[in-house]
Amino acid sequence: MAVVSYAAQCTGVNGEYLSRADNASLSIGDLAFWLTIWAFMDSKANLANALITKYDGSSANAEYEFIHRGPGGGANRFSWRVASAAGSGRATLNDALAGVVALQTWNHLFVWYDPVAAVIGMIVNGGAAQTTAHTGGAFDGTGEFEIGQERGQPLAWDGRLAFAALGKSPPGGFATTPATTIAGTLCNNGHGLDLSVIDSATRTAWGGVSAWRLQEASGSRADIWGSNTLTDNNTVTQAAGPLTDYQPIKGQYATGLTVAQPYRTEMRE
Repeated sequence: MAVVSYAAQCTGVNGEYLSRADNASLSIGDLAFWLTIWAFMDSKANLANALITKYDGSSANAEYEFIHRGPGGGANRFSWRVASAAGSGRATLNDALAGVVALQTWNHLFVWYDPVAAVIGMIVNGGAAQTTAHTGGAFDGTGEFEIGQERGQPLAWDGRLAFAALGKSPPGGFATTPATTIAGTLCNNGHGLDLSVIDSATRTAWGGVSAWRLQEASGSRADIWGSNTLTDNNTVTQAAGPLTDYQPIKGQYATGLTVAQPYRTEMRE
């Protein structure tokens, strides 16, 4: 049995996005951290479309930026960037394995920074890990945390977004809980995994800070792991989300939790 979730529908031409004001939990510094999201594109901008950013258009607040970089942006791929200082120390990783992103297709995305290995990394749809060198972590600025937009830039997402999360400082770092393990659990062999079934012990092991199912029909979007409720800007709506499995995860992972609503159910072939 599988369930079909709902997602936030962002209409790019209307500049619809979700946001949270800067605070310590969303800022990083030189710490291990990771981000994840499911993304579905209705259309691509020539320059870029923003997924998750804390990367104000002002270089003084450039921290971290996860986007789809369009053909005019030189990539036509998912792209992950971290800046270690105001206006400098930037490392960029463009996906080189998944290929040109198809429209109207769900993609599971996971990115991270590992200060011990001195790399930023990306995994697309449970594929191989890709990394590039980076030191100094993410600059601690005052920029707004945004899903579906980048402050000061015309980079609005056009499509659906679901199951976003942020984690930082996993106990023991990624040497103890590898980024690839977290990514693999969340991708779940392409079936997806509802963030609500991750138990508190696992969230602690992962350094979980905030998670947003993005299921709501309108208005603010709840943070089911923390206190970073997202503000709705320009009326983000609701659409069908990615197919996800609700199933217990063995070992340290979630067991016996109740599926949160709303859901539509269907049988998986």
